[in-house]
Amino acid sequence: PPTLLQLLLRVPLAYADSRTWRAVAHVLTGGPIAVVAAALVCLCAASGVLTLVVVGLPLFCCALVGCRLLSWLERCRALVVDVNPIGARYHPTDGLPVLGKVRVLITDPATWRDVLWSAVIAPLGLASLAVTLFGTMQSVVFLAAPLWFAVTSARRAAGLVVLVVLGLFGCCVGPWIIRGLSSLQLAAA
Repeated sequence: PPTLLQLLLRVPLAYADSRTWRAVAHVLTGGPIAVVAAALVCLCAASGVLTLVVVGLPLFCCALVGCRLLSWLERCRALVVDVNPIGARYHPTDGLPVLGKVRVLITDPATWRDVLWSAVIAPLGLASLAVTLFGTMQSVVFLAAPLWFAVTSARRAAGLVVLVVLGLFGCCVGPWIIRGLSSLQLAAA
């Protein structure tokens, strides 16, 4: 088991590690992708209903292609955090007529896996972004509490100690929480 000194040295080393900063980049870029994923899932659902009328079929195909492109972007983003590429196993559409390409697009299980991924990553990406931003800001605010108390002349020493301890705790566990959220998004891909 690690000693207390080894545990205390892990905190500054976690901030110096490139894996932490790659995980931060992965989580922060996941927020906008989650918004686009939510819009595409809504578009798939709405155009799927409209497919009963002929108007919805082109919209449905565009939404499926959008989910495929978003999944490709996620596979590229995953390379920032993990060196193992995530392969796409789409059925080939080379040399097929337009209706054949549409049939392959609609019946390909990989396309539906991409739509499912879009439905999962939408809330997961937004929640990860919110936890990362809120946790980081909260830790900084708690650590800056002595400055606030000095400027406002407030005399609450017990509250000040609690805030500083919470800020230090947030700074200590923050890198591992961010890495965990990035790993969770990576597992969903």
